[in-house]
Order: sequence, then C-alpha cells, then structure tokens
Amino acid sequence: MDPYSPLILVILGLALLAVDILLLGGASIILPIVAIGVLAAAGAGAFGLTTTGQIAAGAIGSLVAVPLVVLISRRLRRRGKEPSDDQRLLEDTFTITLRGDRPGISHRADFFPARHVRGDRLQRGQRVRVIRIEGVTALVDDADDANGA
Repeated sequence: MDPYSPLILVILGLALLAVDILLLGGASIILPIVAIGVLAAAGAGAFGLTTTGQIAAGAIGSLVAVPLVVLISRRLRRRGKEPSDDQRLLEDTFTITLRGDRPGISHRADFFPARHVRGDRLQRGQRVRVIRIEGVTALVDDADDANGA
C-alpha cells in the first residue's frame, strides 16, 4: 500500500468541498457527501486499513453523511427564503396565462406562478403588475389599480 494514498484522498476530499463552495456556492448535495466519503476512506487508510477497508469506510462515511448534508442544506435554504427583488419583473405589466390550471406570468422563456396580493382569483388574460417575487412566485396586483395608485 502506498503511504501517500491517505494524503491524496484528503486532498481530493478537500478539493471536492472547495469546488462545491467556490463554484456552486454550496448548493450541491452530492459533492459534500462524496467528499465526506473520500475523507472517511483517507482516515481508514491512515489507520492502515487495506483498500477494501478504505472502500468500506468511504461507503459508510457517505451513508452517514447523507442525512447530515440534507439537514444542513435544508436549514441553509430556509434561511435564504427572503423575498426577492428581481429587477427584471418588478413594476412590469404582464398578462395572466394558465399552465394547466395554475395562473402565472411569462417572462421570456420563464413561467412564474402568480398570486394576487389581496388573495383575489386570477383569470386568464387579466393584466397585472408584479409587486414582488417570493421564491419563484410572482405577487401581482391589478394593472389598472397599480396605475391609479
């Protein structure tokens, strides 16, 4: 067994975490799980386990990492659920279209589900103005009410 293999695995595991954070903004779930598995295999190699032991340690490390990474990812995503001020849509006027039975607005190739700020029902063909974006949902008001205010 090569005495440098645990070091190579540690470098690989840290590189995977760096790629996830620097290039993907920490949005990936798979890369941290694989990185933890690789680091577990490195730890097993450092303790002198054979290649089979390292593979088993990596698999167990990845399995243990799944619920932890998913839990952390959910908590981080909940924190970022503040209303968005997507400047492409704010104050613009759109016509309500239906996708299936769901009302929404289309901007270029994107469809945004829409909800009226007062809870009124939206009808196909209705002219609305975007007040704000929450997640992917456009909160809208009637276009004529918006212009008269």
